[in-house]
Amino acid sequence: MEKKIFLDIACFRRLYRNEFMIELVYSSDPCNHITRCVLAEKSLLTISSDNQVDVHDLIHEMACEIVRQENEEPGGRSRLCLRNDIFHVFTKNTGTEAIEGILLDLAELEEADWNLEAFSKMCKLKLLYIHNLRLSVGPKCLPNALRFLSWSWYPSKSLPPCFQPDELTELSLVHSNIDHLWNGIKVILGQVEIHRS
Repeated sequence: MEKKIFLDIACFRRLYRNEFMIELVYSSDPCNHITRCVLAEKSLLTISSDNQVDVHDLIHEMACEIVRQENEEPGGRSRLCLRNDIFHVFTKNTGTEAIEGILLDLAELEEADWNLEAFSKMCKLKLLYIHNLRLSVGPKCLPNALRFLSWSWYPSKSLPPCFQPDELTELSLVHSNIDHLWNGIKVILGQVEIHRS
């Protein structure tokens, strides 16, 4: 668990600036606060008095290199945060169940065509952050393991019908085409915070 939390915070440091975000993603693990304290004691991250989390540039680079060495094929890695790797996985449909987090934060709005089935094998994906990407059509499915979903310019009018958001704690669909979350009734077990504008 220490390694998982470390790699998440170090690779996705732009998202994990605040301990609240870590609590969202690791809410099911009662020891995540202790783990963060252990990582801070080992100087792998710093936690300020106002609960801000920071990672040194060299630690960030080391974590990204650890993930890169997991597999030569980006789709076989646990975390994706480089644009070219993410586009490769989604256009070639090479994603696997190894992927637990994806962060795509583009500086300017880009348009792309991705494979509609690209999420079908990513059953362990718990964090998905896509910013400034406009797709022609939306995904056919999303992983039910998602805990954090932030997707600006989400292309579809609703989330995929097979998506069961049992684990979801945060949903943000800024500038999206969403006019309703899904067709029919979905039972949500937890509390979900939704942002649309």
